[in-house]
Amino acid sequence: APMCWSCAIRMRSSRSADSSTVFPEPAEYGRHCKEPQLRGRTFVDKEKCLACKRCVIQCAVVHSQSGNLYEAIFEDPPPRPRIHLNQVGSATTPIACRQCEAAACMMVCPTGAMSRAHSDDPVVLNDDLCVGCRSCVVVCPYGVPEMNRNRTGVSKCDLCIERLDAGQIPACVEACHPGALTFVEYADEKDDTPPWVRK
Repeated sequence: APMCWSCAIRMRSSRSADSSTVFPEPAEYGRHCKEPQLRGRTFVDKEKCLACKRCVIQCAVVHSQSGNLYEAIFEDPPPRPRIHLNQVGSATTPIACRQCEAAACMMVCPTGAMSRAHSDDPVVLNDDLCVGCRSCVVVCPYGVPEMNRNRTGVSKCDLCIERLDAGQIPACVEACHPGALTFVEYADEKDDTPPWVRK
């Protein structure tokens, strides 16, 4: 059976992969590890993305000091979104944290700034512990962690953990009217059906 992304990251992190190792395509996720521990993940359908940047704007507002669009515009420093758009040719794909179960950013962080409180929680960044070493920036296969404006630390998608705790979906998903972003909850950890085909 093909391995999932979590197994791939574990293998890459342990440097046990060789030339015969077959790493998975995104569609193969969930076919090997049948008991995902996270409460949910955000999935992307790049065919539906219109590059409208509603997800980017809403992410910045949610992570601003005021939490209000009109006030956030005048904040200093200006709020920074945790999601960005990656354009290749004519296709645009929203890039947000994939919340890897075996998160490489957590494994390499020397100060413990990258962590999750519980096994089903998103990986979050503690700004007070981050020293800006860029280790997470280097190892992330999705290019999610980014250096902040003054180059003293990083910023990263936290899957809007406070919204999840309140029973809400991530802000970027809520703002995406075309439906390019969807949040899938793992309601039944014993269900080995891939999440995007569950009814």
